[in-house]
Amino acid sequence: MSTMGRTVWRIPTRFRTLLFRAAADRPMSAGFTLVELLAVVGVIGVLIALLLPAIQAARETARRAACQSKLVQLGLALAQYEASHRALPPGTVNPTGPIRNQPDGYHMS
Repeated sequence: MSTMGRTVWRIPTRFRTLLFRAAADRPMSAGFTLVELLAVVGVIGVLIALLLPAIQAARETARRAACQSKLVQLGLALAQYEASHRALPPGTVNPTGPIRNQPDGYHMS
C-alpha cells in the first residue's frame, strides 16, 4: 500500500492476534512487584557502596590540603617573625626561667 510516495506496511490480522495475544491475556497492574522493588533497592545499595570510598578519599584529600596550608602559614609566620625580630620566637615565656628538662613532674621552675 502506498500513500503519497511512502510505503505503509500493515500486519495481517492472523499475525496481529499472534503478536499481541500475550499482552492481551495479562491483567493490567498499576504497581511494582516485590522482586522488582528488591532489585532496585539492591542496585541502589551497590551504587552507594561503590560511591562511599570515593567520597571518603575526597574528604581525606581535603583534610590533607587544609593541614598543608596551615603548616605553610605557620612557616611563613615564623619567617616573618624572624625577619622583623632577628630571632625565632621563644619556646616559653616564663619570668623565672626556662622549663627544666626533667622526666617527671610538672616541669615548672
